[in-house]
Amino acid sequence: MKSFDSKLSKCLSRFKKDFKIKRSAQLSERFQLRSPTVQHILKHRDFRRAYMEGYTPLATLYRIYEYVVLDDVIAYRNEIEDFWDEGPKWPVAGIPDPQDPDPARYAILAVMTLFIHDAFNERIDVGIPRDAPPWVAPREGKPLPIGQPPPGVERLLAERKSWRGPYTDGNAPLPLLYRMYESFVADDELGLREDIRYFWGKEEWAVADIPDPHDPDPERYAILAAITGMLVLAFNYKIGLGFPRDGPAMIRGHAHILQLQAQPKK
Repeated sequence: MKSFDSKLSKCLSRFKKDFKIKRSAQLSERFQLRSPTVQHILKHRDFRRAYMEGYTPLATLYRIYEYVVLDDVIAYRNEIEDFWDEGPKWPVAGIPDPQDPDPARYAILAVMTLFIHDAFNERIDVGIPRDAPPWVAPREGKPLPIGQPPPGVERLLAERKSWRGPYTDGNAPLPLLYRMYESFVADDELGLREDIRYFWGKEEWAVADIPDPHDPDPERYAILAAITGMLVLAFNYKIGLGFPRDGPAMIRGHAHILQLQAQPKK
C-alpha cells in the first residue's frame, strides 16, 4: 500500500508540474458534483453512459474517466479522438486542475491526462496532424489492388479469430464502403464505427454519389447495399436534427444539441 501511495503521489506531482495546470476551485466543485465516484460507477455498470455533460477539455476528461471505469473501450476511444480532433484549441496543458477531493477519481484523471499527453506527443512527433483521419495508413491486413474486391463472406467469417484489418485500401467512398463490409462481416465493431464516422466527417462525400460496384458476388453485393441504406437513414436522421457533417462524433446532452443546431448551415 505504501508503494502505491508513493507512485500515486509522484503521478499527481507530475500531473501538476509538467502541464502547469490552471487552478479553479469553482470549476472543480461544478465538475465533481456531476461525476460519480469509482465505487458508484462499478455498482451501476448497467448504466452505459457518462453522467458528465458539456463539451470542454475538463468535461471530456471526466467522461474519459467514467468510461475507463465502465470498461467501455469504444466510448473512451471516441472521447480521446474528439479531444485530438479539436487541435490547438484544446492543448493538454490547458486542462484545468480539477483539484478533485476523491483520491481514486483524482488519480484516474491524472493518469488519463498523462496517457493523452504521451499518446498525442507520439503522433505529433511522427508528423501526424491533430485533424488527421482515424486511419492514416493501411491497417495491418495486406491491401488489395484498387478495383479488386475483398474476400467473400465465407472467407471473412473463417478469418474472424485472426482478423488483422481490412484488405481494401483507398481514400474514397467506394473503398470505404468495402472496408465497412469487411469490418461488418468480421465483427470488427471498432473498425466499422471508425469508417462510418470518417465518411460522416467528409462533407463532400454524398452517400447518393457512391458508385454502383456491380459486385458479382451476390452476398457481398447485398451487404454493400444494406450498409449504404443504413448510411442514408443514419445520416439523414442526424441532418434532420440539425447536426452538421463536420460536427463532433458524440453528442453530450441537450445543451450540446442546441449548440450544434444553432451553428450556421453551410
